Amino acid sequence: RDIKAEIPEIVDAFIYNSMRVTLSNEDQVFTEVVYMAEPEMLQMFTFEFVRGGKESLDKPDAILITDEMAAKYFGEQNPIGQTLKMNNEHVFEVTGVIKKTKLNSSLRFDFCIQFENMTKFGRNIDQYGNNSHYVYVELTPKANYQELNTKIENFILDHYDEKDPDKNVDLFLFPLSKIHLYSVNKMRTGDIKIGRAHV
Repeated sequence: RDIKAEIPEIVDAFIYNSMRVTLSNEDQVFTEVVYMAEPEMLQMFTFEFVRGGKESLDKPDAILITDEMAAKYFGEQNPIGQTLKMNNEHVFEVTGVIKKTKLNSSLRFDFCIQFENMTKFGRNIDQYGNNSHYVYVELTPKANYQELNTKIENFILDHYDEKDPDKNVDLFLFPLSKIHLYSVNKMRTGDIKIGRAHV
């Protein structure tokens, strides 16, 4: 959100990541991978909703699930308004159900909650040098993503903490069509960490 305010060529953006948790519904307990995204994801990308809609991640305690997971945890019941507990502590309410996305999608998940919930699990989301998150960015039609990379580099230099051990982070934009070529969890060239943001 900070970078959107300072770089007008960025129309919208959201952060995306995942973690492994224990998920339970009464006596059902499973280890699952839960994704976290800012609500803008549902405005920037199209999902096939079975129940709910693009507002499904508007509430902090909301969880969006696939139709397969709805059947797994709730059977034939209407999952909307039902709850799932993470790590036997944090309760989330089912607010939307989507069809499972295709295997070749870069946004493929069974469960998704608001990104800000990462702090409940001891994760730091306010560190500018943190390049462990995926960032999807929508640009204005005439924007040149390669030119914007210089602006992003300057933005990071202006905002990172001098004490940040990851201050040498290098974030850059590239087209979504090249995500499988460039997108990696952690890639190193010498002492410089390579981050990623997708256009």
